Amino acid sequence: MPSIACTYSMAIFPQDVAASGGYWLLAAGQEVYADKASIVGSVGVVSGGFGLHKLLEHHGIERRLHTAGTSKARLDPFLPARAEDVAYLRDTLAEIHEVFKAHVRARRGAKISGHESTIFSGDFFTGARGVELGLVDAIGSLQSVSKEKLGEKVRINYLNARPRFPFLPGLGTGTGDGSRMSWSAHLADAILESAEERIEERLWRSRVGL
Repeated sequence: MPSIACTYSMAIFPQDVAASGGYWLLAAGQEVYADKASIVGSVGVVSGGFGLHKLLEHHGIERRLHTAGTSKARLDPFLPARAEDVAYLRDTLAEIHEVFKAHVRARRGAKISGHESTIFSGDFFTGARGVELGLVDAIGSLQSVSKEKLGEKVRINYLNARPRFPFLPGLGTGTGDGSRMSWSAHLADAILESAEERIEERLWRSRVGL
């Protein structure tokens, strides 16, 4: 997206949430707008999981794990966490965080007005607060900004970058069992992928109370 921004003047408008990875994309725009109640920021890195080894012990289940490579099974949820694995994870998170911070600095530059300890804390902010911190340029929507810059009669063309159910190879092109099996397999993959996207979106929204 930054390469596109160098070729075209690109403004980006989040709808509800543009936090964490969403803010990474948002910051790629030359102009960044948000609603007062939008959620932006969350410039941090998180890794979560569960420790289930005691659950296995309670039910008398033995975990059998075989690897080639001493670090292949780091942070296995069915084994007690090792201190060296946790330390390795923290170092990795810190490294990725530095990459994230460098990206925001490069894209927002002198526009950043808030203290870095606040901006890079991993916290999320409303769009209004994002303007104060320099994470967002101004409050505005696609419609309002387009009319302001291009006139009241501006026409906006909406494009779906990715349909919910992508083109399914073999659809309507064959009559044999093989074609039907291929169609069914692709349809199942599309349904599962759609469900995963919805679950991930719901988890993100639940974090910010939406």
